Amino acid sequence: PIAVYDGKADYNNVLTTTKVGTTLEPGQSTIVSVLVPIADLMNGGEISVMLNDNGEAPLDDDNSPIAWNIDNFPTSKYPECNFENNIGSVTPPCQFLCEELQNMDTDYLTIFNQDVTISVDEVWDHKVYIDRGVTVTIRGAVLDVTNVDVIFGPCAGIDFVDGATLRSTNSVYRPCDLNNTWRGLKFNKGNVPSNGMINECTFKNAIKAVDFPQSIFLPNTQNSDVRLTNNLFSNCLRGITGHSVIVTRAVSGNTFQLDNDKPVFNSACNYENNTHYGIVATASEFNEEIAQNDFINNSDDKLVGISFFGSKGTNISNNNFVNNFNGIRIGMSGNSNIEDNTFSLTNADMEVGDQIDMGYISDVRIIHNKFFSARENNVNSLAPGSAGLSAVSVMYGDVINIKENEITGYETGIESKNIKNSNIGENTIDNAWYYGIYNQNPDNVDVACNVIDMELHNNR
Repeated sequence: PIAVYDGKADYNNVLTTTKVGTTLEPGQSTIVSVLVPIADLMNGGEISVMLNDNGEAPLDDDNSPIAWNIDNFPTSKYPECNFENNIGSVTPPCQFLCEELQNMDTDYLTIFNQDVTISVDEVWDHKVYIDRGVTVTIRGAVLDVTNVDVIFGPCAGIDFVDGATLRSTNSVYRPCDLNNTWRGLKFNKGNVPSNGMINECTFKNAIKAVDFPQSIFLPNTQNSDVRLTNNLFSNCLRGITGHSVIVTRAVSGNTFQLDNDKPVFNSACNYENNTHYGIVATASEFNEEIAQNDFINNSDDKLVGISFFGSKGTNISNNNFVNNFNGIRIGMSGNSNIEDNTFSLTNADMEVGDQIDMGYISDVRIIHNKFFSARENNVNSLAPGSAGLSAVSVMYGDVINIKENEITGYETGIESKNIKNSNIGENTIDNAWYYGIYNQNPDNVDVACNVIDMELHNNR
């Protein structure tokens, strides 16, 4: 038998061919041919050839192993279509490609079936396929991806390093199988920060669609000059991710959308955190606005629109949050402005939390936002010391200004605990079920000039 193993899964057998039986007399030889289907073999897998069931070489009459060899077998770890002389390009496309590319004219298809580094400027066109587990690295060069369909196998992605630049407009980045996932675009810092303009593109089913990771070589925060405008992030686990990065361009006009056509991300490419985020950053700084973006959840999973931890200098304005678990979640951060955003909860069955949820923050302004909830609130089930579902929840903060917000239909309008030197004023709160403003352990907190209209209910 010939057995195909996935070398990345502890040699678990994933495929075995039909056994081919033959009998030889002393001095005889024969040729046995079998078809090895390798469509499901990941890059890095191995193919083993065994001459009998237990994998041990058969012995001749004198107990010496019978000589045998294998011709026209691939020498690389990557699947190939033509094994003759162990060489050959993929012409025409063959089984390991996604089905839609099987019969495509190769004049309009570029294929990467092994890791490659590109160090000269390059323009992609038509369709580009990057095979499963393959990384294409752009090093210090400009990659132009305009009006291109870029298709990925599982865990495949593109890295930009050492000042590489991506110019991408009106292109689609997606998995081959729309029920599967791919890794994403990664802008590594390297010795020189990467640059780019990503405009009016679509990202589907990515684990981290656009990622700015921390460099192991440059652990300190470094600038990243990548502009993201008017893009669609559809059913991605993470839309935009940053760690120890200073973003010097605005993030505007993007849509982060989640629905029940989303793939299963469990353990995808060894990434097991399954909460969906639109924009998530740690130890980072955004020098320009995050503005005019839509964060829309029509699924049964949780979506956190914007999440910052240990970050600063964030201006979040004119964004639209629909059915988010948290629209904005900020912790251990400061110097942020949250203005003129809209938050809506329209799905009564969806699990949700406070729409602006903050803790351990300083110097934050929450001004002129609109909040609306059509949910039926939790009558008679509010725990002691709890404010329930709040439009705004702030805990452990200093110099917080919550002003001129319009809040309709939440269990509590504004909740604060252990904040000091702050102001809660001129807010309009309608149809609050339990508290208009819930203020626990305040220290020099001015609560004034708010208009509160509670929802009438006999059993509250």
